[in-house]
Amino acid sequence: MSPWMTYGLPGGLALIAAAVLFGQARPARLPAFFLTLIGAIFLLIVLFPGLEDAFLPNKIRLFMGGISLLHLFITLETVRRNALKERYALLWLGTGLVLLFFAVYPDGIGWLVQVTGMHYTSAIIIVVFTFLILIAFHVSLVLSNYENDRRRLSQNLALLEARIRDLENRK
Repeated sequence: MSPWMTYGLPGGLALIAAAVLFGQARPARLPAFFLTLIGAIFLLIVLFPGLEDAFLPNKIRLFMGGISLLHLFITLETVRRNALKERYALLWLGTGLVLLFFAVYPDGIGWLVQVTGMHYTSAIIIVVFTFLILIAFHVSLVLSNYENDRRRLSQNLALLEARIRDLENRK
């Protein structure tokens, strides 16, 4: 595949998307900045082919870093818009930071590979799977608390309804 299709087209689309975001009435500056940066890097790689080795030494690390930055941005944005409570966001932020750590410092995965004897890809899957289990456990705890609260509220409502019926019968 030609470099223009591999890097040029996504880079151009990222720059167009950034321009649209900057041009909005309430510009989304942070996503627009990231899109501008990514688009500029991709276009520079097309214009100067030697830069591909400098910017993309390990494509899985770049992909993992991009996914973790996107993950962190989405989490912070949902907290900022009050769509996600801070106490729930902590686990998501921790997950994003761990992914970013392994993207920036791949020797952490290398250490896991060396200790367990797994392949590199299997070690990455184990790390991601571990955090997915933690997230599922956290969701289970939250659902259990909601179930307890719902049960308590139902019991209190039944008691209040009984008191109201008693007061109405006394009249």
